[in-house]
Amino acid sequence: MSRFKGWTAESVEKLTGKKIKGTKKKENKYRNIKTIYNGVTYDSKFEAEFAQKLDLWKRFGQIKDWKRQVPFELKVEGEKICKYVIDFCIIHFNGKEEYIEIKGKETAAFRLKKKLFLQTHKDIRYRIIKREEK
Repeated sequence: MSRFKGWTAESVEKLTGKKIKGTKKKENKYRNIKTIYNGVTYDSKFEAEFAQKLDLWKRFGQIKDWKRQVPFELKVEGEKICKYVIDFCIIHFNGKEEYIEIKGKETAAFRLKKKLFLQTHKDIRYRIIKREEK
């Protein structure tokens, strides 16, 4: 973009106080800020912070391991209705798994998928962690 190596549109805008054409970032419809943590892009800053917390728990021996973006097919009477991807799966030392959904804003689609998931996977430990409103 810039003929000066290492300069970004943002740094030029800060120095000059002028907006550079074509550099406006597309805003997420839920106002989440995509955040990179440990080389992985998370859908929100809140999700990335939770991943960081999970890494600390693992490092200090509170959990065995964790996974992110765990997919589930939601089926009713053997027919696939949709796919539901849960943000995190915590694996405890006793082998039990706990699925965690990180939520800022609950949408109608999420509420429907949550109901389907809870009805079709009654044996799974599932929690929703909501971002506190400011």
